Amino acid sequence: MRYRCAALALCFAAPAFAQGTVIADEQGVTVIDAERIEGVGELEVSARGNAEIRRDDVTIFGDTLRFNAEFGRAQGEGGVRLQ
Repeated sequence: MRYRCAALALCFAAPAFAQGTVIADEQGVTVIDAERIEGVGELEVSARGNAEIRRDDVTIFGDTLRFNAEFGRAQGEGGVRLQ
């Protein structure tokens, strides 16, 4: 009985995999990695949990990052750093 409960718990456990997305526009390629990514198409993207936004040789890290592809702007919250 114990093993059945453990097997059921594993079947219904939420996956904890990181997500990633790539946005390409006339300004270049932007790569976004985080534990959770959501947005409206590729126009405005929010990344939460160990978030990274990379473009060319610039990387932004933070707990929560937002990227607006229309204006090419990024905004961050929580331990934001630029590298």
